[in-house]
Amino acid sequence: MKRIVLANLAGPYNPGDQAILQGSLKLIRKTYPESKITLITRNIAQQETYRHLGCDAVPSYPNVERMATDSLLKKSWGGLQALLTRPLAKEVIRSSDAVFLIGGGYFYSYRKWLPGLTYLSHLTSVRWGQKFQKPVIFLPQSYGPFCSGIAMSLFRKALEGANCIFYREQISGDWLNREFPEKSDRFVSMPDCALYLNEQDLLGRENPSGSQGPGRRIGVTLRSWNIQGKDEGIYLGRLARVLNRYVCEKDYTVRIIVHVHYPTKGEGDWDVSKRFKDRFLTDLPSEKIEWCNAEPYFTLPQISSLYRECDLVVGMRLHSCLMSMILGRPALAVGYQPKSEGILKSLGLHELYLGSWAEVEENILGEKINQVLGSTPEWTKKIQEVLSQGRQQIDDAFQANRSYWEK
Repeated sequence: MKRIVLANLAGPYNPGDQAILQGSLKLIRKTYPESKITLITRNIAQQETYRHLGCDAVPSYPNVERMATDSLLKKSWGGLQALLTRPLAKEVIRSSDAVFLIGGGYFYSYRKWLPGLTYLSHLTSVRWGQKFQKPVIFLPQSYGPFCSGIAMSLFRKALEGANCIFYREQISGDWLNREFPEKSDRFVSMPDCALYLNEQDLLGRENPSGSQGPGRRIGVTLRSWNIQGKDEGIYLGRLARVLNRYVCEKDYTVRIIVHVHYPTKGEGDWDVSKRFKDRFLTDLPSEKIEWCNAEPYFTLPQISSLYRECDLVVGMRLHSCLMSMILGRPALAVGYQPKSEGILKSLGLHELYLGSWAEVEENILGEKINQVLGSTPEWTKKIQEVLSQGRQQIDDAFQANRSYWEK
């Protein structure tokens, strides 16, 4: 394969998405070292992020990035215009040898009526690939929910012409097999592609200046998430009380890392992280709180160096936990969607999953932190063994199923 398209990039604002992209590139280039790779993304304004990876980038639709900040009326009109415009992405797919769907690790639509433009752009890449009779491969993602009949119908249509659909945790595999049994032979388990990276991949060719080993720090990542009848302040309060004890009794520092700094509200972590710092950690000395934020976003080496300097990360952001583990630091995951539990369970690390943020008990949180920090070398060794197995599983799954897309 000489010309490969990676479609549906969510953009550089989320380091987890950056890690998925770089892991996917590493995997594909190992198999097709001579290939020219073009990325289709809605965040075309951040082209420099992709150029240093050796890839060209084209927009999924004209002006799709600008429309993300428009009013609903302008967004609807702009979306209609975009759908009627002949985009460059279509021509790139026409001249390609294969289309790999990457996204941000999740294929879903929460809208109860019409799907959003991002979801439609994801599906459009699939449909163009099918129209031009190109192999279409879904790299490992989580699937669902699809909260409208329209979104579900469109997804069903997209699967019709897909050559291979990788899923990254069993709950997605079970759902795919239940909803689309006629495609079950094309559903294949594969770990998250971010796990294909190693420590050097995350930190870059050189260690970022100032990046050292752990120094009695507990890292924290947060994600604002609403569950009807549940107050996120309950979890924030429980976490704060546990961290207070570690600071006062064991002289730890709390490092709050804004994992995602997204330009529009709802996707970013700045608000909930700032609220946690200003309202829930008020009893701590200021020198015991480290606030880590970057605008417009952290690069992968920058944020990786922050995780590497922690003894432990307690993360709502799944990839803050996965990246910490790759960097040799244990992490405890707090779920806001089923993916965290499913992925850790598939890796054999279910013990490092604390539960949904709405259900995490203060005593369990404290006990688990004690347990992990009290046996860090053992956990580090186990995690490295698991990650090595995970990389081999990615290789094996990709190589074993190439016949689905290679003619």
